Amino acid sequence: MTTKLPISIFGAALLIVGILAVVFFDGIARLFHFISPDGIIHPSTLLELRVVLTSLGLVGLYLLFRDNANRRLAGLDRVVNNMSPGAFLLRFFAIGLILRVLVVAFMDIPMYIDYRGYDELAWAWAQMGGYYNGEHLTGYYPVGYPFFLSRLYLIFGHNPIVGAVANVFLSLSISYLSYLIARRVFDEKTARWTALIMLFFPSQILFVNLLASEMVFAPLFLLSILSVLIAVERLRGRWWLLLAGGVALGLATLTRGLTQVYWLLLIPVFYMRTRSGSKTARDTILMLLGFVIVVTPWILRNHHAVGRARTSTNGGINFMIGNNPSSGMGWIEVDTVEFNTHDATREAYIDSVGWQRGWTYIKAHPLRFFKRGLLKVGYFYAGDLTGIHYQFKQAAENDRLDWSVLVALISQGYYLMVLLFGALGLVIYGRHRDCRSPGGYLLWMTILFWTGVHFVFFGHARFHFPIMPMVSAFAALYIVRTVNLQKDEPAC
Repeated sequence: MTTKLPISIFGAALLIVGILAVVFFDGIARLFHFISPDGIIHPSTLLELRVVLTSLGLVGLYLLFRDNANRRLAGLDRVVNNMSPGAFLLRFFAIGLILRVLVVAFMDIPMYIDYRGYDELAWAWAQMGGYYNGEHLTGYYPVGYPFFLSRLYLIFGHNPIVGAVANVFLSLSISYLSYLIARRVFDEKTARWTALIMLFFPSQILFVNLLASEMVFAPLFLLSILSVLIAVERLRGRWWLLLAGGVALGLATLTRGLTQVYWLLLIPVFYMRTRSGSKTARDTILMLLGFVIVVTPWILRNHHAVGRARTSTNGGINFMIGNNPSSGMGWIEVDTVEFNTHDATREAYIDSVGWQRGWTYIKAHPLRFFKRGLLKVGYFYAGDLTGIHYQFKQAAENDRLDWSVLVALISQGYYLMVLLFGALGLVIYGRHRDCRSPGGYLLWMTILFWTGVHFVFFGHARFHFPIMPMVSAFAALYIVRTVNLQKDEPAC
């Protein structure tokens, strides 16, 4: 009773917030003036804020009626776990496939900002046989996704629908790899719930019609993690798994450059398994060997082509976007930049100046950097509407409520529930020593790593992709523990 009462009060408070967001939003919106340093907030940002606050009411409803909701989860748990592994994968992945195909068939493929950029670079590559921005060699966008998309265009012609169809299968691979990782770290029940959460995650489904690098990055990143998890369990034949994991991590880094320091998190994983400094060093070197084999040639290419020995040349401008006097919580165009950030003739200069100005701002304003970092992390976790952003933005600009707003509300509510369950799952993990395995460490450290990245740079809902499989695994841990009434033993 003492536990239920505070939870019910908290649930009632969230429900009130959700109702107020529907009825008195204009008054509430004034409290969020810090979203924009210059006080100008785009209509789509306001509508997104309204959806986020309204969705908190859905979380409140769960907290108020959690006993009934958990009984429904228990019923679904019996259905899911009474199947054989093969039957589970076949039936539920078939449903996931159908949902993703429907999105491709009936929703527009937005072609703006990065999505248009990837499309144009890929088609230029298919035509010109190299990575060009106009007539100039480029290294601005990480190369992984434009190269992948260019191979599709080379085979099927320049039609963005080809990329969307590929995304359907890439999205399913994310769910499957999440299942395999959760099964390694926890157990079969938790793995099945992880797969379910990912298969029916609205933003994961809606994302398939976006030509975005996350769809290639996430499978590569998860594959590298899975290779490490399998390797640390084996006493023999580990070398090729570590080498393959390094190759996958290298390919992921060429798709999203900030992954290049992720391998540092793997050193404690190797040590937790071997308890030997020499064996840890050996495993780390094997992983790094695969990583270096993949990444080094492209770094050398960029040094020769654009004068910058980096995996890409957009790190500096992204760093400055998140750390300058006019930056907000998410992506904000930097008014003080006096050059075109996509100018292929000045990539090295722009990258260098971006890093320099970002560091100068941080050194001059450390407290502002810390405060803004907290706001950026808050923005990073607050919303999950990238998959429907284009339709959502159109509704906001035309001052109307349509089907996209309803879909956004469902998507955001689902996301917030997964975040809640994931946080509770992390508490379970922390309380039980049996859960404290190298794999469990890697999952929560991965969440912490990407949170730190967006504390320093800037947050956006599309950047959730590397962590949602891990959050979903901890959410699944909470669900399994709750529906089976495991008061003392977690599902580890």
